[in-house]
Amino acid sequence: MTLPKLAKVLHNISKLAIKYKDLPTLGLTHYQSALPISLGKRFCSWAQDLAMDLEDIEYARSTLRFRGAQGATGTQASFLEVFNGDSSKVDRLNEILSQKAGFPCCYDINGQQQHAMENKYIEGQRAFFLTPWQMNPMRSERICSLGRKLKNLRANFADTFASQWFERTLDDSAIRRSDIPELFLLADAILLSLDNVTSALVVHVPQITSQLAQDLPFMATESILLKLVAAGISRQEAHEQIRLVTLEAARVVKEEGGPADLVGRIKREEFF
Repeated sequence: MTLPKLAKVLHNISKLAIKYKDLPTLGLTHYQSALPISLGKRFCSWAQDLAMDLEDIEYARSTLRFRGAQGATGTQASFLEVFNGDSSKVDRLNEILSQKAGFPCCYDINGQQQHAMENKYIEGQRAFFLTPWQMNPMRSERICSLGRKLKNLRANFADTFASQWFERTLDDSAIRRSDIPELFLLADAILLSLDNVTSALVVHVPQITSQLAQDLPFMATESILLKLVAAGISRQEAHEQIRLVTLEAARVVKEEGGPADLVGRIKREEFF
């Protein structure tokens, strides 16, 4: 809906530019009279801005992809379960979904992040840690901080663009001279820090394995639900039975500090 309306406005302005291409008008700089320009040129300046907006929208639209049937964490595990491990059927499903939603294809990667990682400790490193055992992710925190600053610089340019209507004023000069160099310096600093972090990232495999083992029984309930439904049991009834036994197992973990005995509880329940 946006593109046709924007194209219509461009068409209107282009007709005005042609109509008044030979009409002289007062050109302004610094809010003062300067040299004559044609009124058509002024219309062309507005049309050029809108044409660039149109190009940006078309580019974003052409490169935007569909998320697709990827599951909660982007692994397609639940859909592979439904199709008995046949990944080609999942791919075909995503092709159909993308076409129906009007997208050319799906993103290759979807999902969340794993946090059992940290910046590599540098021998002799000193920092203001609250306690001696802490390993604060200082470089990653620096990246987040600089990224926030870089992201918000665009507000200055947007405000200037929105309020600048004459052919040339210098109300943008000071902010350009300060923000444009800072923009590149910030991007450079972020990339240097990212290179430092990613070239020596420490991954704690035992911790990841331990966290997964603790929650894996609860994650398995989706597969159990699918198998129960495949066996002819009502999905609503199966879901309710799994929910009840899962809540009780979670209560033991949270309130009593006990182990996640969900699998044992399921085996003891007559329903399963």
